[in-house]
Amino acid sequence: MSALELIKEYCEEDSTFAESMRLARVSVARKYYSNETSLRVLRLEKGISQQELASALGSHQSYIARIEGGRLWPNQDFIQKLATFFGKGFGEMCELLPKA
Repeated sequence: MSALELIKEYCEEDSTFAESMRLARVSVARKYYSNETSLRVLRLEKGISQQELASALGSHQSYIARIEGGRLWPNQDFIQKLATFFGKGFGEMCELLPKA
């Protein structure tokens, strides 16, 4: 079992652990990315994992990782999904994505 699968399992079984993980992500965003605005920062500020974002948008964790890492530029439909999810405009969301 991978570390991600183990964390997901613990989160599903233990709401206290899930909340601790959410708060840890928020803390990472504030401590290490306070002067940056990007998809990664938006996600961390919401306290969600790449897997949780992917599930919410009908995608895969690896797709989110490639976008956040600047290795892939998503299509317009997916950018709109991201914008809607984070309450941003389409153009603003494009500005927050790393250039692939």
